[in-house]
Amino acid sequence: MSTTNRYVFIDALRGIAALGVVMHHLFHTTVFTRIYYQIMPIVIKIISDYGRNGVQIFFVISGFVIAHSLRNNKLNIKSIFGFIIRRQVRLDPPYWTVIIIMLFYQFVESHLPLVTQPLPSLSAVLLNCFYLQRIFDTTQILDVAWTLCLEIQFYLFFIILLAIGIRLVKPKNNPSVSFASVGLVLVTGVISLIIYRYSGTAKFVWFIFDWFFFAGGVLCYWALHHIVSKWLFFLFITIYIYYILFAIFIQNSGLDLSILLAGFVTVITIYVLGYFNKLSVFLKNYFLQYLGKISYSLYLIHPIVIFFVMRLGYKLTGDNHILALGWYILAFFATFIAAHFLYKFVERPSMNFSSRIKGILT
Repeated sequence: MSTTNRYVFIDALRGIAALGVVMHHLFHTTVFTRIYYQIMPIVIKIISDYGRNGVQIFFVISGFVIAHSLRNNKLNIKSIFGFIIRRQVRLDPPYWTVIIIMLFYQFVESHLPLVTQPLPSLSAVLLNCFYLQRIFDTTQILDVAWTLCLEIQFYLFFIILLAIGIRLVKPKNNPSVSFASVGLVLVTGVISLIIYRYSGTAKFVWFIFDWFFFAGGVLCYWALHHIVSKWLFFLFITIYIYYILFAIFIQNSGLDLSILLAGFVTVITIYVLGYFNKLSVFLKNYFLQYLGKISYSLYLIHPIVIFFVMRLGYKLTGDNHILALGWYILAFFATFIAAHFLYKFVERPSMNFSSRIKGILT
């Protein structure tokens, strides 16, 4: 399978996942939620219910993409440091921009009557900027940022496993992946599946409870590119299926079936399309590709836009059902407009800068 073509299906899937999360929050986290349950078509309700599982799709995609990004990395101190810097240059500016927007919004609100929520402290702001707010149990400025905190833990842990694997067994065909590395990813992925049922609220803090999604994406990439035997990938999938069946047939299993299925279907779909060399052509649609392009900005900015539009709408029109639908449509399109500008003026320049410094840091 070629590694030179762009995986347009992955881009489209990323956009679909982001859209699902947006629709979930539009329906379920606003002052109009009660009204939407009464007036929305059942198909919108179903899509909104399961849109939250876009998060698990993101986790699988991240494993696949990070495995691709590190495929030729020799994993010395310079290359690891360079990868981390470039990754954060890509992720941080859009995230920090949205934090600034949210802080400004909270600052304005703090000067209005009847608002009692205090502004976050400087230490809380700094912890949020460096993805540590959940670990230190401080104010979370952006609600969706918990997934970014896990993403940072994912790729740092992945690099550690690769480095340990190289220390234990010298790589043969790929400079960054040894047989020991594969074993470590597989074993930790299975352990993550085993303990996921006991995660509770800890899954919002520590990566290990969701690591199996990321590991599944990694193993999928390695199997498609013959870095590992496909049978090791199928072993992981077999264990994954066992836990899906466990969630189906065991009452009070502690497992969320829809979450497990979201990750499983994503991994299998990517593998099947990759096996038939369709990752570079399937869903090569302008809208879906554009959606994938702005997906990170869309994911970051949508809670603020939705909150502001819906809150304003409720103050102006109250429980009016027809106008509540109008506010839904307005918030939907306003989210895309805001995401477009965030991508154009912050995210895309960050991506370009990350690409320019690649040669310097590797």
